[in-house]
Amino acid sequence: MKIKTKRGGELVPFKFNRAQRRLWRDYILPDLLSGKPLRYIILKARQEGVSTFIAGFKFWVVTLNKNRGGIIVAHTQDAAENLFDKIKVFYKCMPEALRP
Repeated sequence: MKIKTKRGGELVPFKFNRAQRRLWRDYILPDLLSGKPLRYIILKARQEGVSTFIAGFKFWVVTLNKNRGGIIVAHTQDAAENLFDKIKVFYKCMPEALRP
C-alpha cells in the first residue's frame, strides 16, 4: 500500500510508525488471532497516523477477503473526505490483479 507524504504529496510505501505498530501489536493482532470481532473506539491525538492505519487496515480487510465489510466514522465531512481520499490512493496504487 502507498500513502501520500504531507510534504510534497509524493507516493511512498506505507510503513508503521510507533503509534501504528503499538495499535497493531497490542490490540488488533491479538484480537484477530483470537477470533474476536474487531470493533474499536479510538480517542486519538492528532498526527499520530491512526486514521491512516485504520483506513489501510479496513481497506486490506474488505478488498482482499471475501464477504467482508467495514465502516469508518469521521467527526466532520472534511475528515470523512480526507479518509476517502486516502482509500482512493490505496486503490489506485493497488496491483490491478488484486483489485476487486
